[in-house]
Amino acid sequence: MTFLAWRHATRAYASLGSRHFSLAAPGLPPYRVLFFGTDDVSLATLKALHANSNEEKGDSRLIEHIEVVCPSDRPMNGRKKDEPVPVKKFAQRCGFKVYDTPSRLKSLKSWDFPVTDHFDVGVVVSFGYFLHPHLLKNLHHGAINMHPSLLPKYRGPAPIHHALLNGDPTTGVSVIEIDPKAFDVGRILLQKPYDIKRDIQCQDLSKELATFGAECIVETLTDLPTRKKAAVVQDNAIASKAPKLTFKDGLISLDESASDIFHVRRVQDLLCAHIYSWLYN
Repeated sequence: MTFLAWRHATRAYASLGSRHFSLAAPGLPPYRVLFFGTDDVSLATLKALHANSNEEKGDSRLIEHIEVVCPSDRPMNGRKKDEPVPVKKFAQRCGFKVYDTPSRLKSLKSWDFPVTDHFDVGVVVSFGYFLHPHLLKNLHHGAINMHPSLLPKYRGPAPIHHALLNGDPTTGVSVIEIDPKAFDVGRILLQKPYDIKRDIQCQDLSKELATFGAECIVETLTDLPTRKKAAVVQDNAIASKAPKLTFKDGLISLDESASDIFHVRRVQDLLCAHIYSWLYN
């Protein structure tokens, strides 16, 4: 067998999930990725990683193999029947191995994690669960997370909502290391600003930042070891929080200024979708 034939054969075998035939040294690209995600925001990054894994050029191909961790099937879009989350649907179409979290589990602290294989890096986007240390132990570079704000501003689950409610002209994306002690406090590997269009609604901004964030994840992976060495610790003194919005956050009072009413109106589209989900799921 020629070297070229051997290389193609081992690469094909690696795509089946065997780390023993990886063409890269541990911790170097192309990476074996364990992806954690749930919704359409997550899906943008998973699609970007999958597209990169299909590239044939050696220098631009960062991803060798992907497996996926996602929440178990649940009622969605007002339907009573359990359905796979968007990330799982795509992963199954691509033939990725999928690990479901236990049904309706609020914390993964006691989860007997079924992933025993070793990966180069974990990629976490809009997963919804805190990753405890036992979920990170088989990741050579640990895990990285895409957060749609310029951290430490807007730590929490609703940074896009709060950016719009506050009338911010600019938001951004931060790619950080997952810290096993708290959400959104890890060292910053990459951070880029993103201008907010004057009349954009929350759902549209979420889609734009999902795409922008996916690009930032891929950019981070192009030089991950170097970025980890130069990572920036977040300044807790200037941190702010972005908690989940409640029904009251979407109410409009005639006593408010025109600009405040305008900002509330911009988040009502996504807030109404969440309320619909709460009522019917």
